Amino acid sequence: MLRGVILALLLTTSAANAQNFYTGNRIHKLCQSANPFEQGGATGYSIGAFDTVMFTLRTFPGSAKNLNVCPGKRLTVGQVKDVVCQYLEKNPQVRDDDAPGLVWVAMAEAWPCK
Repeated sequence: MLRGVILALLLTTSAANAQNFYTGNRIHKLCQSANPFEQGGATGYSIGAFDTVMFTLRTFPGSAKNLNVCPGKRLTVGQVKDVVCQYLEKNPQVRDDDAPGLVWVAMAEAWPCK
């Protein structure tokens, strides 16, 4: 039960409170900015979402079989941000979606489990 609640909160947002959450558009804008502070915002958001994904997968193994993420042991903060920013650049059709789910998908595509 708790597993389903956490995944629902992570991957979905109601229209009524969507303005309170980041979308792919907002992260993409941070990624594209020349402002180092905004670039740091893209990095911070990506790492925060990454940590949440990894915590969820460790705490609830098998909770998202289609979106397993298996990064290497020498993963850097910059790599996580780059993967998210590149995913959003290559997939403009999904940028209106909630950022947490997009970060998860970007990581699953970059580091799929074997």
